[in-house]
Amino acid sequence: IPEGMTPEETIDRIHAQGGLVCVPHPFDRFRRSPLARDALERVAHGIDMIEGLNARNLVGRDNALAQAWAAERGLPVVAGSDAHTYHEIGRARTELPPFASAAEFRLALSQTQLRGGRSTPLVHLVTAARKRNPFRKR
Repeated sequence: IPEGMTPEETIDRIHAQGGLVCVPHPFDRFRRSPLARDALERVAHGIDMIEGLNARNLVGRDNALAQAWAAERGLPVVAGSDAHTYHEIGRARTELPPFASAAEFRLALSQTQLRGGRSTPLVHLVTAARKRNPFRKR
């Protein structure tokens, strides 16, 4: 899926490939990447799930807003560690019942349970330092 497409076009392309649309950290006030609120509302009908727990969100309320938004629309919520360092892996995770097919996976999404919590805000300092390192691999 090429960059620069509208949210609607992106959703259509994902669904055309049999994929599911998950909006990551939709209410994180400190990231540049979240979908704008008006766009999120505009495409809500095409979203399959929302990331309701992101371990790297600095403000816990941002996760709560995502969970409430998903609940109002009957959407499943999932979790992501968004790990940039080894000790962050698995910090937040999604648990769901076993499944053996894509159809069963879709059903299992209605029974997700979010586990874990947020990482320490200090992880952002590590990420910032790595980005400024002139010797890092690109």
